[in-house]
Amino acid sequence: MNKIIFATANKHKIAEIQALLGDSYLVLSPADSGFDGEIPENQNTLEGNALEKAEYIYSVLHQPCFADDTGLEVEALDGAPGVFSARYAGDNKSDKANIQKLLDEMRDKTNRKARFRCVIAFIDDREIEHLFEGRVDGEILYEPVGDKGFGYDPVFRPNGSRLSFAQMSMEEKNPISHRGKAVRKFAEYLKSQSAKTPQMPRIGFGYDVHALAEGRELWLGGIKIEHNKGCIAHSDGDVLIHALCDALLGAAALGDIGTHFPDNDQEFKNIDSKILLRRTMQIIQKAGYAVNNIDATVCLEKPKIRTRIDEMRQILAQIMEIPIDRVSIKATTSEKLGFVGREEGVAVYAVATLDF
Repeated sequence: MNKIIFATANKHKIAEIQALLGDSYLVLSPADSGFDGEIPENQNTLEGNALEKAEYIYSVLHQPCFADDTGLEVEALDGAPGVFSARYAGDNKSDKANIQKLLDEMRDKTNRKARFRCVIAFIDDREIEHLFEGRVDGEILYEPVGDKGFGYDPVFRPNGSRLSFAQMSMEEKNPISHRGKAVRKFAEYLKSQSAKTPQMPRIGFGYDVHALAEGRELWLGGIKIEHNKGCIAHSDGDVLIHALCDALLGAAALGDIGTHFPDNDQEFKNIDSKILLRRTMQIIQKAGYAVNNIDATVCLEKPKIRTRIDEMRQILAQIMEIPIDRVSIKATTSEKLGFVGREEGVAVYAVATLDF
């Protein structure tokens, strides 16, 4: 299933878009991808707002995403509320208050003609912008009717129907709605592009190094290695897992291990690094990613760990929920050169690929 980010915090919109796109796509919110900030919306047109929101989320998450802006344009009000539809009655964006203000403005109006217009802005993985528009004509009712939908749905009745949008089920509304029309254009575009270009995996690189000291336990790849030295670290010092976490987070452009598990936080004091890997997996899965494969090289003069590598692969494969043949771990020395050669430390290089 393809995953795509919708730059909105509106759960109603996400559900509606998900229904329209069907099973071919999993629609994720920015929060699902690790973003919990405010999305700007400061332009004077629907097209401008949709692009601003999509560009902002793309700049933060560095992933293809889309945003929409919808406006109710009433003929007797010279196109108002238009781009200000969501905050017509104030910045608190109350549907009830917006509807009441609209009805107050329309109290003496005999011309009830109106239209909904939706613009979707999509930024693809090449940072190219695309716009898709849908519209539906109708009229403004004299009072709210129905309890489904959201926004102005209770006071908008599309031409040719006896029901307001708020009286319609999603199955009845989607074929004729402005958003439905825009999303179908968007979906047709996505389908045409996916047929042309296979999606490329995301690639991340991780590196970690720890000093070795006598009297410490040596943990690598989730298992304890018998040796007279171990890593000096805030956690258990599993340098292999730490490099792997960095590679996974890097592939998803979601920071690094120090960002999510800082070494000055007592929560992570002496923590089992397998827990950190599980939490890293939760972070990337929430963002819509799945691990494809990993490859790591452990640089360690002593002890020899070749006979323990398959144990490490098995543990890491289980945590990352991938077959063991997608986990590669290699071990090498530095031919007695540098801090590794002097047995002062251990270093690990890791590469991970993710599917979205």
